[in-house]
Amino acid sequence: MKRYFDQIKNENPQLILELYDHCTALMEDFEKADQYENRDYYTKIDEFSRLLKEILNILPVEGIQLSLFEELDEENKKDFLTLSDDFTYTKPKGYTFIENKYKEANSFKELYIEILQELCRMDPLLFYSVEKKARYNGIKKPYFSKDSSKLQKPVKIGQLYAETHFNTIQIRNLLIKFMKLFELGEDQLKIYIRLDHKKKYRYYG
Repeated sequence: MKRYFDQIKNENPQLILELYDHCTALMEDFEKADQYENRDYYTKIDEFSRLLKEILNILPVEGIQLSLFEELDEENKKDFLTLSDDFTYTKPKGYTFIENKYKEANSFKELYIEILQELCRMDPLLFYSVEKKARYNGIKKPYFSKDSSKLQKPVKIGQLYAETHFNTIQIRNLLIKFMKLFELGEDQLKIYIRLDHKKKYRYYG
């Protein structure tokens, strides 16, 4: 099955990222459905969930970053996004937060970690409160915890560990929640993107 997905990546990398996003969303929906009824004997659903996890683990998404900016050229005037925009398939090169100076960030994971660190410095108690708030955590697993073993890819932020195993859509949604928590406008974070000018798929290898 891995050879099958590798071939798709070579010929249509955008499709690989779309498959990854759709499978991730479907897995999250099934996790939400778990709370409504005991599924211990629903073998077909369990088998489907297992297959989804297997596909997610082997999808070759590493090294692919597609750009939505099909119409952009060298004269384009907008080279940044805010959280009000959809930045799926884009790749950051840096950001400005509130009135701070420009800082480099080569991935959305790196950007997410740095924004969390800045928010923690701004108001540690408010930041630490997310550990007990359901909307800042997953259905089954926490996204913030004092115990790093509860997270898949933890990063220490102040006195808390933060989960960082997220796709671009999840990072954007979490950052929007944090902006609301800290009573900041979404336009307070400007994300400067790397523009791609490849003609066929407009992707970063």
